[in-house]
Amino acid sequence: AFYLSAKQHNRAIALLKKAQENSPPTSELMMALGSALCEKKNYPEAEKILKIALSRFPEEPDIYLALGEVYRSQHRYKEALKLFNKTLEIDPDFPEGYLSIGAVYYELGLFKKAEKAHKKGLRLAPYSEDLRNAIGEDYWALKKIKKAIKEFETALSLNPRFEDSHIDLGNLYLSQKRFDKAR
Repeated sequence: AFYLSAKQHNRAIALLKKAQENSPPTSELMMALGSALCEKKNYPEAEKILKIALSRFPEEPDIYLALGEVYRSQHRYKEALKLFNKTLEIDPDFPEGYLSIGAVYYELGLFKKAEKAHKKGLRLAPYSEDLRNAIGEDYWALKKIKKAIKEFETALSLNPRFEDSHIDLGNLYLSQKRFDKAR
């Protein structure tokens, strides 16, 4: 996903569209454009680009993942899950598919299912700070506080600058009134 300011999104989208006009679009280019449009919340255009990409590159799990994220961003969870599961049909060893499936379950309040999906992904990518953080969130929601802290701390040991884990760990400590740890 892109983490750009609105001005940078506009520039990135313009550059990606220009690149697409000047050469045959690659799956990476179309996925980057679709993802940038999604980040800008231009869901109809993102969906259109990513569906074209899928028609041209039907065996690219990353494109299914990107289109699934467009649907998840719009709370179209059934459609998102279908696409995330398709990534695993194409590549059963695709940890991002499990991460996204778990995210949908988490957003639906199905924390046990989220944990199960995230653990499957973690078996494939044990050094993924994203999966470690996601499992930490699952544990927190399931009131397994010690396990949640351990996962957030593991994510931070993998990437000390991982903002999501800093925020989640701080908020968890605040919720536990452990102010000395929350700073």
